[in-house]
Amino acid sequence: MALCRRGLSRGLPLSVVALSLGLAAGCGVSSSFVPTAASPRAMQPRPVEDVEVFLSRPDLPLREVGMIEVQQDVFNHASANALVGELRRTAAQAGCEGVLISGANDGVFGHGSVSDGYGSMHTRTLKGYRGTCLVFTDTRQHEPPRGGGGFVFGTDVATNEAACARASRTWSAGEPGKFTCSGALADVGMNAKAVLGFCADRLCSVELKAVPKGRDAAAWRSELRELRAALQRKYGRPAGQEGVEPPDCTSGDAEAELCFMSGTFTRAIRWGWPTGERIELVLSFSQQRDGEVVYRTSELLVSYKKGAPLPQTARASTHEGL
Repeated sequence: MALCRRGLSRGLPLSVVALSLGLAAGCGVSSSFVPTAASPRAMQPRPVEDVEVFLSRPDLPLREVGMIEVQQDVFNHASANALVGELRRTAAQAGCEGVLISGANDGVFGHGSVSDGYGSMHTRTLKGYRGTCLVFTDTRQHEPPRGGGGFVFGTDVATNEAACARASRTWSAGEPGKFTCSGALADVGMNAKAVLGFCADRLCSVELKAVPKGRDAAAWRSELRELRAALQRKYGRPAGQEGVEPPDCTSGDAEAELCFMSGTFTRAIRWGWPTGERIELVLSFSQQRDGEVVYRTSELLVSYKKGAPLPQTARASTHEGL
C-alpha cells in the first residue's frame, strides 16, 4: 500500500520503536469494523467504488449496521484523503453500501527517552475518522424512463427535430439513424449535447454527453455522485456498477500508480428494467504520459435506451427526479 512508504523514522531510540510496534499494526493506517445491528440482507465484500460516502445522513431508507474507525499509525502521516480512502476500503471489505463520516477519531501518542540522567517526553496527535456502515433498505419499485433529457421514446425524427428547434438548439444529422441536438430539452444537471438514435424511425436511445465542470479528479467524482443521486431519487438504486473512479493524483497516497498509466478508464453505473429500458451513467477519463507530465481528459455520459422486454417481473414506482 502506498501509505506504507514512509516506514519507521531513523535515529529513534529502540524503546520508542518497540513501543510503537506494540501499539500499531505495522505502517500505514489502522482500521477496524464493529457490527452494531443486523443487516436486512447478507453483506458481501464489494468494490471500493461501490461504497457511497456521505458527510450528512442521506434522505434514503437505510439501516445503520456497524461502526468503522481509522487512524494514522504512529510513524505515519497519512493525509485526510488517505484516511477517508481507508475508511471507504474498510467499509467495502465489510460489505457496507454506504459510509457516513460521523466525526473525528483522533488519539494522542506519547513517548519518552532517558539519556545521561535526563528525560524528555514527546506527544503527537494521531488523526483519524469514525464512520457508520450503511445498508440501504429501499425495496420500492420504480417506473422505467419514458425517454431522456426531455426527448420521448417512440417519437419520430420530425417531432424531435421540431422540439430541438423550439428550444433554440441546433439539429444535425450524423451516421444513419443518428441525429444530434446541441442541447437537452430539460435540465439534466449538466451542459450536455444529445445524440438521438432511431430504430425503425422511432426514438429508441438518448445519449447526453458533456465535459465535466471541474478540472481535477475530486470535481469529476463530485459531479458523478451528484448525477447518480439525482437518478437514484427517481429510478431507485442502480442494478450494477463497475470500473474505477479517477484517482486523486495530487495527494501522493493510494491509487498513485494509476496516475502514471496511459490509457482510458471508465466508471459505469447502470439501471435496468425487464420491460427493456436501460440507463447508464458513465464517467470516462483518459490520460497520456509524456515524460514526467500526464495529460488527462474526461467525459460524462447519461445514456437512456429502450430495447426489447426481458422475461422477468416488471418494476414500477412514483419517484420524481432527473
